Amino acid sequence: MIIETRFLPKFIYGLAIWPFIFVQPHFRHHHGLIQHEMVHFGEQRRSFVIPWLLAYLLSKRFRLKAEVRAYRRQIEVGGTSVQRAARNLLQYRIGITYEEALSLLS
Repeated sequence: MIIETRFLPKFIYGLAIWPFIFVQPHFRHHHGLIQHEMVHFGEQRRSFVIPWLLAYLLSKRFRLKAEVRAYRRQIEVGGTSVQRAARNLLQYRIGITYEEALSLLS
């Protein structure tokens, strides 16, 4: 279920917490972002939400892998470019360079 909300911090456009996907109102129809969050949604459903969220919050390696999978999907559906996704990956503070992010997404 997708819920449009203004209560997300401005720097978070979407957030999946199974069984919901929360999105900023102006991103409600952004297909790429929805697909990105659907990747996280599916992972949480398969792995159980609490263990997935704990791993995401506590492990940079887990978070990197989860975000790479989600950004690859977003790129695949035409929701963003590889370069923009690589820049976005740097915002997660997971200890990689732009070049490394490009390589992971290509």
